[in-house]
Order: sequence, then C-alpha cells, then structure tokens
Amino acid sequence: WTVIEFDENIIKLVDISGDGTEEFLTLERPTDNGGDEPTLSQVITEGIWLVAKYAEGEVNETSNYQGYKFIFKEDSTVVAYDDMNEIQGSWSTTYDGEHERLILDFGANVPFDEFNDDWYVFTYIATRVELHDISGGDGSQDVLVFEKVQ
Repeated sequence: WTVIEFDENIIKLVDISGDGTEEFLTLERPTDNGGDEPTLSQVITEGIWLVAKYAEGEVNETSNYQGYKFIFKEDSTVVAYDDMNEIQGSWSTTYDGEHERLILDFGANVPFDEFNDDWYVFTYIATRVELHDISGGDGSQDVLVFEKVQ
C-alpha cells in the first residue's frame, strides 16, 4: 500500500496490483459537521472551470486544453468551449462502494476523448477538483485537475 494523501483528518492509500487494477483504502476521522459539506455535484455545477493539469503517467498534456473552459450543468451535460469551438459531453457521479467516481464522456471529440473514463475523485473543494485513474494499459496513474475560474 502506498500513502497518496494524509493530514490530521484523513489517510488515503492505494495498492496497484500486477495486472494494473487499483484498490483504495481511506481512513477518516469522524466529523460532526451536520452534513453541511457540499457534494461534488454541487461544487462542479457552480461556475466555470479550466483544466489546471492533465497528465498521463509522466507525460503532461495540460497544454492540449489551454484556453478551454468547462461548464458542468445540473442536467448532467458538460460543455468545453474556447473562442472558436464548443464540445458537448456528459458527466455523472457514482459511488462504487468505496469511492466516489466522476464519469466523463465527450464521445470521439479529440482531445477530450482522453477524459472519457470513470475517474476516482481524489479530492475536491469549492475551487478545485482532482481526479485520478490507473491506466489499464501500462498501470500508470493519470491525473486530471479542474480549477474554478469564476
């Protein structure tokens, strides 16, 4: 097991098996916030987002998305747009019994087809969403980070 995140309230671990499958373990200190924390769906549908980081393993591909902004709508559609293009996609969240997942689908629209996956929600706050995925091909970790611009 490898520690992927820790602080005074949480420890997150990942284990990558020889066939590239991933197992996650999260240990959290109980909180008494009365359920006031926003859900990922509530966070992501507020405002406009950009790709702050997209890396496939060690290869940083963030520049492929420079200038694009993203709007995640409550009807589970997502729009990626710049000054000349508008790409339609869909999004949803699910819980696999252990982890929240963000599922993105932009169809065959290059380069956004790289995002078509069920991403493990690594962490999120009101202005930043970090997603991880273990590649089925070589077992490397892909990272996608959205940051809110407004």
